[in-house]
Order: sequence, then C-alpha cells, then structure tokens
Amino acid sequence: MSSQNWRIFITVVLVAIGTFLFRHTLNLWTMTEEDKIALQEKDPGALLALQQKAIRLGLDLQGGIHVVLRVKMEELDAGSRDGAVERAIEVIRNRVDALGVAEPVILKQGKDRIIVDLPGYTEPESAAVRPPG
Repeated sequence: MSSQNWRIFITVVLVAIGTFLFRHTLNLWTMTEEDKIALQEKDPGALLALQQKAIRLGLDLQGGIHVVLRVKMEELDAGSRDGAVERAIEVIRNRVDALGVAEPVILKQGKDRIIVDLPGYTEPESAAVRPPG
C-alpha cells in the first residue's frame, strides 16, 4: 500500500506543477478581445509578455497555411541558378516577417522546393507569395 501512496503523491504533485505552468495559457485563452484591448491600454507590454509565456500551438493544432513552393530552375540562366533557392527563401522570409506571423517555418526541401508553414494565419490571399510587379 505504501508504493500506491507514493504514486498518488507523485501524480498530484505533477498535476499541480502542470496546472501552475499552464496558468498563463489559460489566462490568455479565456480573455475576450475587450479584455485584451483593456490590458493593452493599461500596460502596453503586458499582452505581449502574456502571449510569450503562453503555450504556442503549432500548425497541426491551431491551423494555418502550409505551402510548398518550387523555384523554376529551368527558366533561369546558368549563372542565376547558383543560390537561387537561398535568395528566394530570403525574399519569402522578408515578406512573412512583414505579415507578423509568430514562429513561421521556412525550409528548403530538395534542390528546388521551399516549404512555408504559417501557424495561425488564416488569410491566404494576403499571404500569397507573388513576384513583384
């Protein structure tokens, strides 16, 4: 029976620690938009600090945009092909940073593909990656 008591005690302690660590996330998730605006007006950095302490959901839980882009290497001359994917990644990163998406994932896949994940972003029209002009 003694080992059973230790298991219960450890379980209760772990649940208490988990609840304590989850409090920022729960506080953020239960705030209404009016509460967020009021907090932002009262203390301009408090909402951002709360968002940084809360658990961030990824693309699989929060939803968002997942795009696989391809650089058309056959349309480039031989001199432009070197580093074309890296230059495209930099352009995409600059555009995504301008959108203000938290924790975007931009990765090179293979020789000519780029994976872009934008968790929590729900506006595909404004996130569309188009060439300038």
